[in-house]
Amino acid sequence: MIAVRPLAAIIATADALLLYALASRQFKRPEAGWAAALLLLLTPAHAYFVRTGSPRILWPIPLLLGWALLVTAYHRQRPWASAWTLPASIVLLAVTVAIQPSSAVVAAAFGILTLLVARRTRAGRFAAAAIGWGVLAVCGISLTLLIGPVGSFRSVAWQRAATVADWFWTFLLPSNLFVRAEPIPACGLFLSFAAVPMAVGVYTAAKAASADPLGANLENLIVLVGSTAAVFGAAVTGVPPLITRALIVVPLGVLLSISGAIVMWRQWRLAGRVALATLGIGGAVQAFLCL
Repeated sequence: MIAVRPLAAIIATADALLLYALASRQFKRPEAGWAAALLLLLTPAHAYFVRTGSPRILWPIPLLLGWALLVTAYHRQRPWASAWTLPASIVLLAVTVAIQPSSAVVAAAFGILTLLVARRTRAGRFAAAAIGWGVLAVCGISLTLLIGPVGSFRSVAWQRAATVADWFWTFLLPSNLFVRAEPIPACGLFLSFAAVPMAVGVYTAAKAASADPLGANLENLIVLVGSTAAVFGAAVTGVPPLITRALIVVPLGVLLSISGAIVMWRQWRLAGRVALATLGIGGAVQAFLCL
């Protein structure tokens, strides 16, 4: 029987609902949202930390997914998105850094993306000023937390560049992502059968972003920038296992897997659908064994 703490269960439910909303909007299909939510709950890293992790490890996920929902809603000019949507998203970033200081790098990166969205959509003068000062505050707090003590926070030691690079690339190795990852017993961070659609999703997103950087899909930028910044931030603020400080890569990786699966379904035709069916069955079996 899987034992889950009540607060962790609430956070996990919020994660699934927020990811459902984000994926449904991005792919314009509610089925994609349900698939993303289910895959997140079955992903070994997420399930492991829901059972064993502290709130400090878990809270950044719903906060950062909430930021993504607000920013993409404003960017897509949803009816409920107002001039205060972007400043509210900056507040979520600041709360994330307060809860988990090692999230400073990804929060700063997302703050810059927020500022770019504000400039592209021509936010009101007052709202734009609030966003700009908010981004500066988040970046300033992030830098301060990384180089020296603030209040009750202890100084976060910067590691040597070679060590940081080694930890960064080791985290991204397929063996760590899909086979065996510390501290998760007998599993990688993701289900092994998610490797193929995730690789397709990474290729598709990177190709689109490199072909037209200025017109790149905002959701793709969030996934690519967020994943890179989260792993880098975890590497410069402590020792492995990095996943304890970069758990946001799990829902972002799930979005890549769903994106790749849609490409396989639509463009690979029968071969892609047979492959997805086979991978789905294998993933269900692995999830049962791992969880």
